Amino acid sequence: MEIKPIKSDADYRATLAEIDTLMYATLDTPEGDRLDALVRLVEVYEGNRLSDLSHTPSDHSHRTPPAQSYTDPWEWTPSGNP
Repeated sequence: MEIKPIKSDADYRATLAEIDTLMYATLDTPEGDRLDALVRLVEVYEGNRLSDLSHTPSDHSHRTPPAQSYTDPWEWTPSGNP
């Protein structure tokens, strides 16, 4: 049984497709063992991927939102312009 690490999104998609074909494999058979190994690889890949995504520079959760001006909708001005 040759199992390769998941190194790219293409590898990830190919592994998911293979898992789909093995979903009904019987436990303790070569197919069941392969399914178990592939699922564990996907779990590790997804865990690493989610960890990487949560620390990207585009993560805005640590930034202070910009100050926004507030205009009272009930405030009346003589010119009619807010």
